[in-house]
Amino acid sequence: PPPRPPIKALYEGKSAEVGAQALVDQALKISQNDPWVSLTAARVLYLGGNKPAGQAIVDKFSGASLDGESLLVIAGMYAQAGEFDRAEPYLRKAYASDDDPDTIVQVAYLFLAHGDRAKGEEALAKIFSRPDSDPETLLKAAAGFLKVGN
Repeated sequence: PPPRPPIKALYEGKSAEVGAQALVDQALKISQNDPWVSLTAARVLYLGGNKPAGQAIVDKFSGASLDGESLLVIAGMYAQAGEFDRAEPYLRKAYASDDDPDTIVQVAYLFLAHGDRAKGEEALAKIFSRPDSDPETLLKAAAGFLKVGN
């Protein structure tokens, strides 16, 4: 791997935007094209106000086979940006492609937080039809219900 500069040199004495971009670039360089890191970088940029740069990273994965966790990063990015219509297809893909309870409860949480109780409960039914749910999954589901209210 290429030599790394001291991390503080990437941001020290620079504007917030320049420092943030340098940290993102370094993370991408270190990760060696790891999809989750790349998509998390896209989320940081998109939500930080550089939507074109964030979207460009997401677009690189268009058509790629992504795991549920990576799909959730994209969905969460759009949901947090107030663009739930763009988040929903990624939530549906994560739900359809992943049986991991953590992924499914996060899908449910985002649907519930957006006010779609029916889709949230549908996602939860996928994991709560089994009696072996762990406490963390139950608590994440509870947090989703509190977001949606009655």
